[in-house]
Amino acid sequence: MKVVRDDTRAAIILEWTFGKTPNQPYSGFVIVDGTRPVAAFIINEWNGGSLHLTATAKAPLTIGAARQVARIVFGELGAARVTAVTHETNSHAIRALGKLGFERECVAEDHFGEGVNGVVFKLLRKRQKLTRL
Repeated sequence: MKVVRDDTRAAIILEWTFGKTPNQPYSGFVIVDGTRPVAAFIINEWNGGSLHLTATAKAPLTIGAARQVARIVFGELGAARVTAVTHETNSHAIRALGKLGFERECVAEDHFGEGVNGVVFKLLRKRQKLTRL
């Protein structure tokens, strides 16, 4: 799998999945297996130290793809922190984020709309083990 920068395609994939257009400004990336897109992520709410990652995938990502994402956010962008939020009922994403080293931070009440809570995770540059920096 390979990570490629593609704002337009990433936005289309995330809009199709979540039913809404990502807020500008953002940087979009698509993870491809050969020529077929298997995942997409958007980096937004970037303040120079912390960023928010919005992602969707058809299947669990390989550790190689996760390392490529880590190299982008921690190596190229120099982020100190990555925040990810998933639906409280998305046990697959919660488990996958934990395996990648994300730490559960809190439950965000009504994050995805009234009565739909999100679970907030963080991955700190100083504690991540996905890539050498």
